[in-house]
Amino acid sequence: ANKGKVPLVIHMEHAGSNDTDPMAGVTSSKAAVKLAAIASNPATPAIVVVPQVEETRRSTNDYDASSEVNTAVWELLDWLIGEKYAEYIDTTRIYGTGQSMGIMTILYMGAQRDNFFAGAAVTGGQWSNNYDKSFQNSGSAVRSPEVDPISFGIKDGQGYEHSEEWYTENFENWYYMISDDNIFIHTCLGDGMAWGEWNDFRGYLEAAGVEIPYVEYSPYDDLEEQNAADRALAAQENETGIIWSTFTKGNHMSTWKYGWNLDYVFEWLFAQTNTTAKARDKVEQLNNAWL
Repeated sequence: ANKGKVPLVIHMEHAGSNDTDPMAGVTSSKAAVKLAAIASNPATPAIVVVPQVEETRRSTNDYDASSEVNTAVWELLDWLIGEKYAEYIDTTRIYGTGQSMGIMTILYMGAQRDNFFAGAAVTGGQWSNNYDKSFQNSGSAVRSPEVDPISFGIKDGQGYEHSEEWYTENFENWYYMISDDNIFIHTCLGDGMAWGEWNDFRGYLEAAGVEIPYVEYSPYDDLEEQNAADRALAAQENETGIIWSTFTKGNHMSTWKYGWNLDYVFEWLFAQTNTTAKARDKVEQLNNAWL
């Protein structure tokens, strides 16, 4: 009965959960447990995937570079979606969630295969453009269609049959590539990198005449008030699919403690489809190499 109707969500944790113990990623925040509770409800079946990353293979770094974990996660997703659960998965409802290192990986992946994800729930993480190829991660080659065709969903000469449609000449311009995506951001004001880089992105959008809905509230407010603030935020008129909530207290590692306490973000996530992103125009003013 659920064939072709089941969404898949991939959740990636922060670097603090890097370990060889596969339980580390599913227990280091509330996110995986809350996703599993949704997935196990017969009314809302879903497939939840939580890859475990070891410390020597950090998936991303703060220089906006990723490791071979990036490629491995794509291989896992391609197998799950294209083979293992091909009959069941609704490919218009593939979601990404995570925090810090993990959501940075998801955000980068969002530019590698255009509109692959229907929605992303971002907690305490960020990404931006980086054209400086001297910065790599864990000795891994910089991601590009030539060096890493798997991540970009194209044929790699090793028997992988990926769709050519994902390839794009704009793969390096992350700002442009994700400007039509469905993204729900939660940051803390005290997280200078995550809040600051999203604020830079907001500035680029505003310079292009585009505003994204933004709200601030205290994580000490009643949870229902916080959920109501998020719901009102999502209901605002919006030229993009991006919305941003900020906690007025806390720092980087506080963000997933506060963010995954909330329920509306999950309700929002599972309501998204990639058809809305595909139908939405990218912000063309961001299509400049200097961004």
